Amino acid sequence: MAVPEPAMEVRDLGQRWGLYAPEGGLGRMSLGWPLFRLPMHLVDYVIAHELAHVRAPGHGADFWRLLGLALPEFEARRTELDELGRRMWMGDIAWDSRIPVSAPPTDPAVHPCRPGPRPAGP
Repeated sequence: MAVPEPAMEVRDLGQRWGLYAPEGGLGRMSLGWPLFRLPMHLVDYVIAHELAHVRAPGHGADFWRLLGLALPEFEARRTELDELGRRMWMGDIAWDSRIPVSAPPTDPAVHPCRPGPRPAGP
């Protein structure tokens, strides 16, 4: 993505996975501690998403184009994160659950398909 590396911290972000703030110098990326309970490919997506904000604030066309160049499969990862996140925040998957968070989304016993509204954007 060829962006300068911002300062990074892990902290409580409520129900956000990550946050980029362009404060001073290179900015600051904050990652929420629950992010690290997710499969690594979703952690990578969140980090790439926040790094894209270094060059493209907001979620306009330039942002999605940059993220797509860095991570061509971002749409599938975003969809998976949305579904898994919804299940975690709604309590369908307990933080101390024996259900493996990293199970493939195609396994209906672990990740049943639940259609729902998606926010605007790719």
